[in-house]
Amino acid sequence: MKNILILLFSTIILLGCASPGMLPKSAAEIDFSAVGMVKGSGWHDGAVYEATEDEVISAVRAALMVNGMRIKEFSKADRRFMAESPMNLYRWASYIGIYYRPRSAGKFEVHVVALSNKDVNILTDDSEAPLPPKILASIYSSLSRR
Repeated sequence: MKNILILLFSTIILLGCASPGMLPKSAAEIDFSAVGMVKGSGWHDGAVYEATEDEVISAVRAALMVNGMRIKEFSKADRRFMAESPMNLYRWASYIGIYYRPRSAGKFEVHVVALSNKDVNILTDDSEAPLPPKILASIYSSLSRR
């Protein structure tokens, strides 16, 4: 009986864990108007920048590195980055999707989705601010230096 309870508890915990597969696969799947905690899909935030596509790509790469994230995938065809932020003393492990699309000549909209284990009902005291605004601020900072 004890083994069954341990197995049941472990299964419940693992089912609640976030995974990279829970993030949208391309910019076409993103609701660019979503902001804040969106039930079941993590933290969302976005911004529009005056930049070329190559400048946006370079700024996103720099923003991810500055914020301690590891880029797991990049697809120019899908206009997306997939990154991971490892667990530390202040935050559960997080999976980040960054998506971009052209808005008009010389403007791109960038949307960041961050999904962490905490976002799927594992209780913890996460004292850091949500990742999407931090990443967007880093993108802005990188683009302002060009």
